[in-house]
Amino acid sequence: MLQLTSYFMGAFIGQLILVTKLAPTWWLPILWSLLCALLILFRSKLLYPADHPYVIKQKKNLYLAFSLLLLLFISYFYLFHVTHKEQLAQTYSPLHTYAQNEQIVKVTGTLHSSVELDGNRIRYDLNVRYVNGNRLEKPQLIRVNRYAEVEEELDKTSTWRKGDLWQGNVKIQIPQEGRNPGAFNYQQFLRTQYIYFTALSVDTEWTIKESQKLLDRIRLTLDQRRNQWIQQTNMLFSEQIAPIVQAMTVGYRTDIDRDITEMYQQLGIVHILAISGLHVGIVVYSLYAILMQLPLTKEKVISILLVLIPIFIYLAGAQPSVIRAGLMAMLGLVLLRYGLWKHSLLILYLVFIINLLFNPMLIYQIGFQLSYFVTFMLIVASPYVNKWLQVFMKSPKLTQPITIAIVAELAAFPFLVYNFHLFSPLSLLVNIIVIPLYSLFFIPAAFLLPLLSYIHPYLIELGVYIYEKSLDFVHVILGRLYDFPFTVIYSGEPSGMWLLGYFSLLLLFYVILERKQYILVWLALASLCLWIAIQVLLPYIDSRAHITLLDVGQGEAIVIEAPYRREVVLVDVGGQVSFGREDWMERRNEFEVGRGILLPYLRYRGINKVDKVIFTHGHYDHYGGIQGLLGQIAIKRVYKSPIQPISEVEEDVLTQIKDQGIPIYGLRRGDYWGTTNSTFQVLFPQQDRPWIKWEGNPHDFNIVLLQDVYGHRFLWTGDAIESGEHEILDVYPGLKIDVLKLGHHGSQTSTTEELLVETEPKIGLISVGRNNLYRHPHPEILERLSRQPQMSVFRTDHHGGIVITVSQKSLKVRPTLQEKR
Repeated sequence: MLQLTSYFMGAFIGQLILVTKLAPTWWLPILWSLLCALLILFRSKLLYPADHPYVIKQKKNLYLAFSLLLLLFISYFYLFHVTHKEQLAQTYSPLHTYAQNEQIVKVTGTLHSSVELDGNRIRYDLNVRYVNGNRLEKPQLIRVNRYAEVEEELDKTSTWRKGDLWQGNVKIQIPQEGRNPGAFNYQQFLRTQYIYFTALSVDTEWTIKESQKLLDRIRLTLDQRRNQWIQQTNMLFSEQIAPIVQAMTVGYRTDIDRDITEMYQQLGIVHILAISGLHVGIVVYSLYAILMQLPLTKEKVISILLVLIPIFIYLAGAQPSVIRAGLMAMLGLVLLRYGLWKHSLLILYLVFIINLLFNPMLIYQIGFQLSYFVTFMLIVASPYVNKWLQVFMKSPKLTQPITIAIVAELAAFPFLVYNFHLFSPLSLLVNIIVIPLYSLFFIPAAFLLPLLSYIHPYLIELGVYIYEKSLDFVHVILGRLYDFPFTVIYSGEPSGMWLLGYFSLLLLFYVILERKQYILVWLALASLCLWIAIQVLLPYIDSRAHITLLDVGQGEAIVIEAPYRREVVLVDVGGQVSFGREDWMERRNEFEVGRGILLPYLRYRGINKVDKVIFTHGHYDHYGGIQGLLGQIAIKRVYKSPIQPISEVEEDVLTQIKDQGIPIYGLRRGDYWGTTNSTFQVLFPQQDRPWIKWEGNPHDFNIVLLQDVYGHRFLWTGDAIESGEHEILDVYPGLKIDVLKLGHHGSQTSTTEELLVETEPKIGLISVGRNNLYRHPHPEILERLSRQPQMSVFRTDHHGGIVITVSQKSLKVRPTLQEKR
């Protein structure tokens, strides 16, 4: 039975992926129909003889196989209908036309989510029913953002509740794609929630009407209770501890410090901060134990729990992990209530299918994938691992947590590497130590202490003190582990072949355990470790150079990887210039180019060490991003133009670099370095004395680099201006290049006609922000480029990040985005 249902699950998942990807699937219902027909036609040959002891079991299996094939046939048409209906609604919706033109329209709809406030940003989902007074054929979900201009707006919007009727003026937009390789794809993320458009609320001429529907009133009551719990924990615990308690009890993670979240994530214990089976199990077990002390029958206790669990699911944020755990608990209790308990794996399968039938796009959410696959592996593989561990350890109290940690770690590893491009070698050890500690103390106390405080706050003063000191101590230990070298390894994005190899080795490991061939277990584990090491070491056997001009908005950042990863050089690191804002406008986690763009890309490429960071000059949009890299990745040296800092901000950033123990050097004409197949030469500026004080234009001392890779020559110009270009041509007559990075984002002060004619570049790169205030690149520059017939031009505002791969035989350019005009 389990075998048949497992095959069915594999077929169901494959079918769902094909349908939601809009692949040709006409053959699927034909296949299921054919298999059903074959089962009917050849059923007599498939059955055992009438006197066989297993004939009844065989009949049941045939009926089950037929039922499952029929279910696949029916589910195909359901999934096809849902997916294509959503796709057609999105394609032919009036919102699509408005979004392409970014038109301002008046929309009417109901709030589909709670209002999220972060600094001056107000965010909520709106289920749109009317656009400019015209009713849509199908309500359309959009994500609305509003950037408040006065603080009073926050007070007004904080009273809005899910289900309220909203009307206002918005600018419809298409969600942002991932503009760099390996970047977070916001558009794809929203589509998993059936949100195809975003909107910008353009004014405060909106109206809001409170919903009077019973379901909305119930949800409002539950939301109020959740908010009261959050407020209560804020009063009881410190500013650092309260968000942790909120995350572990009601799934509210908004206020957690970003550094804490990253530490938990990179040490492999972030699941503690997401309500999952662990948390639901603690809640259900505690409620069951309390209710059984009352004069109630077991059946009534189960009935009460069946009412309370959905309430907890809602209060905990209704994320995939809590829905999965809650529904499994409910189904388990129902089967237990009627004496039908058979196998937890069947319950998992049923909950999995129910979730996906309600929302097929959940299959693409990392939280959903992790929750179900890890649970599946815990159910299937834990008994075998536990028996193996008992060969060495006799105490179940030791083997049980280690078993859970090993199985969960091995199951989650490929998902984490594929989606986040990193892993921690200490994760298994940390989980073995930390999970029992949180399970037995921190999570139960996170529920218990606030509950007792409702009786009287003084009852828990000592408890809160012990709790905070204990958690602070744990964070200190985790922080020291997190600071160790190689605690976190950036693995890069694995290929499909690598993932296939990993899952094959994992299957082999569990087959060996099942057969109790314990001598071979260590060999299987060693093979898994070797396979992981291969993923990390692959760049060091790659003979190609990889050069990426990242899209960092109106700034510049270039990542250069020499052949065989012998050197990694960053030429400028971007930096988003922010203008002064009032305190109330500041967000909890402001966007920062280094942490938001460069670091994810370095992880995506599996870069764990940067050999050189070069600031071409002292403008913030070329060096500011370094702040997001400090402490996150090893940097050996920093180089800059040979003049003193031109601003207090630059001086402060250079001080931060020195505080990390990173030396800073100046570059000038004649400096040269390289590896066997990749060399750098500084062409500009000429300066005999280091660190002179300069009060003029810093572009006069902008570093210009000539790079040679396998005979292909690149000119990295930073913000070099006309005078610098003339000097370079005078000093290096006959200079020829293959790739030119246009100076100063395509400004008319750079990229002279003489430079283009003399150097004869075949490829031009422009680092420029979309819809930038300076209107770069300048029309005059574009006109000059059009007069160079041999030249192909790539721009970050049109193409996103631009990847150049250089081998001994060729140079290939691959833009992240297709150009849209």
